[in-house]
Amino acid sequence: MRARNIGFIMIALVVTCIGAYTLNRVSEIDMHEYRTLRIGFKQGTGEYRAAIAEAMQNGEVSRGEYESMMVKFDAINSGLPVEHTATSLREERLVLAAMTRQLQAQK
Repeated sequence: MRARNIGFIMIALVVTCIGAYTLNRVSEIDMHEYRTLRIGFKQGTGEYRAAIAEAMQNGEVSRGEYESMMVKFDAINSGLPVEHTATSLREERLVLAAMTRQLQAQK
């Protein structure tokens, strides 16, 4: 009976960890990460700008999308300046959304 309880506890722990990881991946990035994307959008390649615009299609960028872009475009990101002058989450998101809409309008 005790082994069975330990098994249930282990399963519950694994499910909780998977749930927490999933919630983290789908949560929205913070204002500093939006600022990083704005800088990348201004100074990055066309492919990088397209990836940012695609991530912004629903109006915000998830942590998972952001991390994927950081890995894929590591060479570009490492050469960009780091700015810690983000104003607010809402403002950074709105400015990046406006920038990506301009790119989509040019297509």
